[in-house]
Amino acid sequence: MFSKTDALPRSMRPPGTHRPPVALILTAPVGGGHDAAARAVARELEERGYTPVIANALRRSGRWVEWLIVRGYQFQLRRAPWTYELLYRLLKLRWASRFGKWLPGFVGARSIRKLLNEVEPGVVVTTYHLAGAMLGRLRRQGKLPIPAAAMITDLAPHPMWCYPRMDAHLAMDERSAAGFGALAKAPTLAVRPPVDPAFGRANRTEGRRDLGIADAERAVAVVGGAWGTGHLAETVASCTAAGWRPVVVTGRNEALRAQLEASADGAIVLGFVDNMPSVLGACDAIIVNAPGLTCLEGFASRVPVLIHDPIPGHGRHNARYMEECGLVTYTRSQAHLTKALEALRDDPRPLQVARAARLFEGRRCADVIAGLHASPAPRRRRAAVAVLVACLIPALTTTRVGVAETSDLLRRHVVEPGGRAHDLALCIRFGRDFAHEQQALALLRANGANATFFVSSDDTGDRPAAVRRLVADGNEVGNGGAGGRKILVPFARRRDRRAADQIRVVTGASPQYSMPAAGRVTLGQVLAASSERPVLGAVRANDHSLRRIRPGEIVVVDLSRPDGLDLIASLLQAADSSGLRVVDLSQLLAARA
Repeated sequence: MFSKTDALPRSMRPPGTHRPPVALILTAPVGGGHDAAARAVARELEERGYTPVIANALRRSGRWVEWLIVRGYQFQLRRAPWTYELLYRLLKLRWASRFGKWLPGFVGARSIRKLLNEVEPGVVVTTYHLAGAMLGRLRRQGKLPIPAAAMITDLAPHPMWCYPRMDAHLAMDERSAAGFGALAKAPTLAVRPPVDPAFGRANRTEGRRDLGIADAERAVAVVGGAWGTGHLAETVASCTAAGWRPVVVTGRNEALRAQLEASADGAIVLGFVDNMPSVLGACDAIIVNAPGLTCLEGFASRVPVLIHDPIPGHGRHNARYMEECGLVTYTRSQAHLTKALEALRDDPRPLQVARAARLFEGRRCADVIAGLHASPAPRRRRAAVAVLVACLIPALTTTRVGVAETSDLLRRHVVEPGGRAHDLALCIRFGRDFAHEQQALALLRANGANATFFVSSDDTGDRPAAVRRLVADGNEVGNGGAGGRKILVPFARRRDRRAADQIRVVTGASPQYSMPAAGRVTLGQVLAASSERPVLGAVRANDHSLRRIRPGEIVVVDLSRPDGLDLIASLLQAADSSGLRVVDLSQLLAARA
């Protein structure tokens, strides 16, 4: 794939030797898909004028690292598949994925840095996600000055496959690119799947003759990956029952090959093959249990792909995802597989084949990689940042403007006054005795107005029937908190969730908005809110504020005050004279939208 002289560092090359740009491609022998993708990317980069250098990132990190990851993965798939399913789901959690990315970066970044110094590449690409963790750590440390891209070999988005410090993530479908972009927070582009061009060009007649398949026979390739995992014997039996001739590729699993040769009558049993394009081109369909690169090779060969008995974790996730995209048929039982194969007899070229073929109409990986530019390394000014944050904490956590701006930065949704609609939101906070509940409701109904009623945990505990009656009459109820002002997030979260849980138990509905009884909303209460939207900038109703009401205003009336009902009546009269509707918070937000 590359010249030894070209791969030498500059200091060791003969004088006057011109060296084309080098592309370092990091992979790992975890199955065969990552290595095959690396070879396909290397082939494209070589056509672009690069000298590709493929390296095993796990081996460079240490033989014990490679042994632990590869052998551990094999053991999980063959002996304890439920452990890999559990690990895959666990790594979807934010804290678990962050640790899962930090650990391989901590272990292997130094070794990858030495490899970069040896090869001196102009660009680095990874087809294995843990190598991306190592590159991300180098970029964060300012030790990766060249462009770095991650080739994602799965279609289903998962946080472990992408890293925010990479210059580009290369997905194989527009829908996948959008899903990975939301997780990576970095440029994510859809490219043509990295598949050997030989797939789809093989001579069908010669391939069937070499395998011993008659012209009238319907042949199906049953592939268990490079390791020959899965229950291939049962799959072969279902294919035979449906009238198909199985062509089984057992990979490097010689024990499985011997078993099938002795028991599978009529099946063509192959071990590890290096003519996969010819095998797939000779078959009328393909069955896989690991929806990785073999699936893409089936797409490129323009044959229907069925996924049966997928491996746990990313195998099942990708099977469901590709089924939703209309690319494969995911069979969940032996009977379902038999019916799917029988259906292919009547429709040998389903719509799935055409959809899958469109994946190869995008840009090539090499074209995108060649146009990348390295992102600047993060500037480290920890002391200055710490002082600045310490100075800004009071302003960001207590003032309305600071809380609003910080909430927007942290992507926490809040409700603020504003908008062009001629609406006015009314929020009513009840007192402990609910003395004026019926009068307030009658006053609103008489004027065709609505309001959001905020009740605290004490209100809900003392008068559950009254709170339940509010919701039953069609009124909107919000979380009025548990009393007291708690700036620290853990305390605010605990108290506000307790109040929300009480409202949910009493009314059967979860509150959508929160407004603490103490009045001003702090950043701690914004961060403590989970599904609720805190209300910022609400104006307390009084004689002065009612003379200056504006469209989009949020006005709060406390019925525990002796003049609470009078304030509601004055607000309704002022709104009517100004041509404003008095609505609840949901209606106000709907009018803005």
